Amino acid sequence: MKICDKDLCYGCKACQNICSKNAVSFESDIYGKAIPVIDPEKCIDCGLCKKICPVNTNFINQPDFKQLCYAAYAKDTISSKNCASGGISNAFCKYILENNGVVFGAAFDENINLKHIMVRDKADLEKLKGSKYVYSDIAFTFRQAKDMLDKGVNVLFTGTPCQIAGFNNFLQKPYPNLITVDLICHGAPPASYLSEYLNKQYPDKNYNNLTFRGEKDFYFELKYFSDIISQEPAKYDIYFSAFLSGLSYRDNCYTCKFASRNRISDITIGDFWGIDRSTLKKPYKGKISVVLINTQKGKAFFDNTRHLFYYEARSIAEAAKNNEQLEHPSNPPEPDRDIFLKNYPDKGFLGAVSLTKIYKNVKHNQKIRKLKSSFPYTMLKKYKKKFLSK
Repeated sequence: MKICDKDLCYGCKACQNICSKNAVSFESDIYGKAIPVIDPEKCIDCGLCKKICPVNTNFINQPDFKQLCYAAYAKDTISSKNCASGGISNAFCKYILENNGVVFGAAFDENINLKHIMVRDKADLEKLKGSKYVYSDIAFTFRQAKDMLDKGVNVLFTGTPCQIAGFNNFLQKPYPNLITVDLICHGAPPASYLSEYLNKQYPDKNYNNLTFRGEKDFYFELKYFSDIISQEPAKYDIYFSAFLSGLSYRDNCYTCKFASRNRISDITIGDFWGIDRSTLKKPYKGKISVVLINTQKGKAFFDNTRHLFYYEARSIAEAAKNNEQLEHPSNPPEPDRDIFLKNYPDKGFLGAVSLTKIYKNVKHNQKIRKLKSSFPYTMLKKYKKKFLSK
């Protein structure tokens, strides 16, 4: 009654979606990670869950297609205002909806649970914007998407590479009306970590939205509709710092076989970190996305949508230079990762993080900020500016 090695499980829920008897459910292990559990009374031992599991299958990109790389950003700067990068995903989604299609992507609900949803209306695209540094719950969206595909509806499915791999395996055949878009993923924490953190840090706050990279980039920002409840730069926030350091990912993220230049989707998107802006044909100071075209179908889709972007060809080597997950998986911070895992079962997320160097760095940064905002420090700054500059 085992689908795959649980340490390697991606949590993509392809197994749950494929089971016609609904014998597969997901439960949290001692580290808060959702893993599959089989109900022996419902299971008919058909083997489909094992067959389509990404852990148990190899993937091969189109050998006859030469991968293309672009630096790009959306022309519609208003619609892409709250996007994490250059607004490319949002432009793709708008195009699909304008052509009577549907979009699947990750969105926070009113309780800040990250779930994959189906979007039919442009007004709902706002929910999909921004980076969400937690693993989304696929639920039964694979089944929903297949139903749309079988009806001939154009579908754009976005997600992490492992989620796209699980979806492709679940479908078991290609669909001409499907476009898959994966993210250059650093790793994803279990959903339970974010829930624990919010409950501990903000127990008496009312909020219904969270952004990590919205209009204010790299801020942990809680909102209640348009009202800002809390707004912290990443280096002052414990959850954000744990993520950026690589402390809190699922175990499988550190051995992810999709963290390479060989991609599983039609199109890959991410931030074009470290791009040499002096070499851009059109000077630009805003956020720029890297766009990798991985299949002939992806190229056809990009050709149909490229009027929505400013774009230019770049080398894949340049994109990979500061996007290490195009070369290898993230490395866990040691010894902090071992300390975290050892203490999580008894102490929970905050308790386990509090024993690491990462936590100490956050507290140090908070202490320096408090010092800099103190009366003597601000008076000294004014004194230096007024007298020492003369």
